[in-house]
Amino acid sequence: MASAPDGVDPAAWAALLKWSIAQTAEGDGTSSEPPAPLSKEKKEFLEAVMKDGVVDLVKRAGEILEALHEGTKPCREGTAIDDDATDRLVGLMEELMDIVEQIDFAMALVQIGGVSPLLAIIENGLVAEELRREALAVLATVAQNNPYAQDALMSQGALPIFVRIADSSASASTDAAADAAADASAPATPASNQLRLKALHAMSCLARGNTAAEAALVSAEVRGVETLESCLATDFIRLQRKATFVTSALILSDDADAAALAAYYGRLAPILVAQAETSGDIDLRENTVKALTTFANRGFGESIKEEYGARLDAVMALCEARSKGAGTPMAGAAAGGPVFDEDENGENATAELSLWAELRAALK
Repeated sequence: MASAPDGVDPAAWAALLKWSIAQTAEGDGTSSEPPAPLSKEKKEFLEAVMKDGVVDLVKRAGEILEALHEGTKPCREGTAIDDDATDRLVGLMEELMDIVEQIDFAMALVQIGGVSPLLAIIENGLVAEELRREALAVLATVAQNNPYAQDALMSQGALPIFVRIADSSASASTDAAADAAADASAPATPASNQLRLKALHAMSCLARGNTAAEAALVSAEVRGVETLESCLATDFIRLQRKATFVTSALILSDDADAAALAAYYGRLAPILVAQAETSGDIDLRENTVKALTTFANRGFGESIKEEYGARLDAVMALCEARSKGAGTPMAGAAAGGPVFDEDENGENATAELSLWAELRAALK
């Protein structure tokens, strides 16, 4: 197969060539005569069209990164940029996302040095939050299920950055405020829940499936377990859901050794049990039961029975009553239990009850 002309994306060229061959082989259906070979003039015309009409996506990604770096220069110098400039940069970041959603170009972004400028945007508290969220989303996409990109992000210190933004503990906020006096790029206020959610997602995409990253999360330096704890303790339901899902994934990992599991259990199990008792969100409840079941299957069954058995039995009994249609969606409120969603019904409770049955079996 002929190589792509200079300046043309090879993948796009190959796809077009394959299509052209197919069309040539089949003809246009208007003549029984075999189609004539592609002439030199037509081939040159096709190459010219490709050069003019197909964007070299790696080159375009480089141009976008350069524009993002230049556009946020005022923030690095201590001055926020206006809304119009921010909107333009957000549009560029969205275009970059379209590019890196293809894994080959995600790897290319790393190879052309795209991680560092994106991390600089994420860390800079003077950059508009919308742009920081988009940058986090791009790096999350680059890292997900991509060991090469994960290793590159780890080598550039991305994990502590994601963890720090996802955490909103008092100490983290105090540290950020203190640093802001000496560094204009440091955020002076705690991250919003939306920004924390994006950072937690990026943390998850970087850590899951990467042995070094999963080990770093439980270290005293990175404090990933404490960050999950603060996310679970929030009243922002989407952050709670995400933190519960990430917890389930991390404790299920083959790379989670006994010390890591003990760290997760000690800090997170009390919150998970409280979630099971008080949350009326069906998605959160189901993921909570799954996490507790994973803990039970990984050696903490006796501890769960001893510390939380009576409380969990009460929650199971309430779930059984809901599955039989007893009471109303708000039935738990009168008994000090969870206030369920208005669309809560027996079918949801029955599905949840099957998860509780798995937990009960794991605790025997």
